[in-house]
Amino acid sequence: MKRILVFDRGNNSLKAALFISGAIAERWNCSPGHDQDVIDGIIEESVPDAVAFSSVVPGWDRSLFSCSRRSGCDDILKVGIESELPFRVLTDEGSSIGTDRICAAAGVVEEGSSEAVIIDAGTAVTVDLLSREGFKGGAIFPGLALLLSSLHTGTAALPLLSTGGDFSPPPGKSTTGAIMAGVHFGFIGAVKELVARTIASHGGDIDIFLTGGSAGLLKEYLPAETREAPDLVLKGLHLIYLSTRER
Repeated sequence: MKRILVFDRGNNSLKAALFISGAIAERWNCSPGHDQDVIDGIIEESVPDAVAFSSVVPGWDRSLFSCSRRSGCDDILKVGIESELPFRVLTDEGSSIGTDRICAAAGVVEEGSSEAVIIDAGTAVTVDLLSREGFKGGAIFPGLALLLSSLHTGTAALPLLSTGGDFSPPPGKSTTGAIMAGVHFGFIGAVKELVARTIASHGGDIDIFLTGGSAGLLKEYLPAETREAPDLVLKGLHLIYLSTRER
């Protein structure tokens, strides 16, 4: 009964899950910062036989390797394009594709789908296409926090607002209201358009998966058949670990 611990380090999030006999036994969702202490705590609590991870943050893997080996766990897999994937990567620059996108696509396979539009709505939003031929790439768009931050940093007077602020449909009755309405509904509209165009490029019926921190906001505006899958990247990491170690 192998204990496999997986880590997903995003730009502003750190998620982990312990898999035992193919199922998630425990989850962690932490804010980044003092990552080495956080990793140490998770490893100490989970006592893994193996660790697999994906990170979009350069250099973060040093903390992970250090903490894992200090605990006595030497079976560590840094997931990447060279790992054993359940699909071909058909993009022009395979080595530069974010491993979080690859892991989300692998998570779709783990969920039983071979063709899907994959929406990962985090700090950045990715809308990717997985077909029977392989992973075809997709689109990348700023997430809510980045949109709000860009309005503040790119202008002289607009305030910095948080993603948790109140919003209502346009017209906004104040500067704050106008920003929240514009960013909120502009964000939704952009993601809907990207999803529609990705579906059209496929040219037929296709599954739709949704994950990431803004998934709850988007769900009601996407096609009814959209499946919300919060553990998509973690499940993909687990599948890639098994495929790579067993090849």
